[in-house]
Amino acid sequence: MKIVYEKTGRVVGIYYGVNDTIKGDYKDSKSAIPTPEAIPNMEPVLMFNPESDKLYYDYIAVESLETRLSRLTEENNANQLALMELHMIMLKALPNAE
Repeated sequence: MKIVYEKTGRVVGIYYGVNDTIKGDYKDSKSAIPTPEAIPNMEPVLMFNPESDKLYYDYIAVESLETRLSRLTEENNANQLALMELHMIMLKALPNAE
C-alpha cells in the first residue's frame, strides 16, 4: 500500500495497487492501519512516521456545543462593550456634545 502524507505526518490517503497517479509525499508501507481509541471529546487523526514506517493516531480535542456557546457569548459581550465605548468616544468628539 502507498501512504500519502503531509509534511506534518498527517495521512492524506492510503492507496492499494496504484502506481503513477499519486501526487504529494508518499511511501510504500507494510504498516497495518491501527484502530483508533474511543476517547470522549477527542477526535482521532491518522498520522504516519516515514522513518519508522508506522501509522498511529494523534487525538485532538473537540469543542463541545456548550463550551463553544459559552465562548462565543463571552466574545459577543466583549464586542458589545467595546462598541459602546467607541460610540461614547465618538459622541464626545462631536461639536456641541456634552
